[in-house]
Amino acid sequence: MTKTGPSKLIQKLSRKLFDDTLEREAFESCLVKPTQYPEALLWLKTERQAAFEKEFTALEPRPEQPAFVSRFSSESIRKNPPGKHPLHLSGDFYILDYSSVIAALPLLVVQPPVGTVLDLCAAPGGKSLFAWKALDPAEVVSNEVVGQRCSTLRGNLKRCHVDRARVTSSRLDWWADNFKNQ
Repeated sequence: MTKTGPSKLIQKLSRKLFDDTLEREAFESCLVKPTQYPEALLWLKTERQAAFEKEFTALEPRPEQPAFVSRFSSESIRKNPPGKHPLHLSGDFYILDYSSVIAALPLLVVQPPVGTVLDLCAAPGGKSLFAWKALDPAEVVSNEVVGQRCSTLRGNLKRCHVDRARVTSSRLDWWADNFKNQ
């Protein structure tokens, strides 16, 4: 990005994608100044969720927002970081960006019972935890291609008491080769 606007590469891409000038400008603007989503908490244990939401002033739920997710303004989070809260340390909730919640929303159309959930790009664990909470599967297999990220993934799953989980570090082509006929 240049100081005055999008880079030449972004401009070239937008010209290829959009004939309309307004659409090009909107696309470029999204890349140069992306939407900032509020912080979200994925509640794995919901018993204390309501009290926490009052203490930290939760934002009004969006229509697509599952009941086990809370959103908070950046200001309320900055004053009192939830990552240092005892409920976070005990695994009652997991902190993630709301855009991650949006990415996981298609899971809500799946009807339990669910056998195995496979998260192929799992670290640090938000999607795996969302699937665990939303679907209550028999097992979660959380695969992370980058081996160094597996310890963080394991730690988050352990802290959040996901007891029916396996962490793997296999290449994606391995998964494709071994499960193409299933």
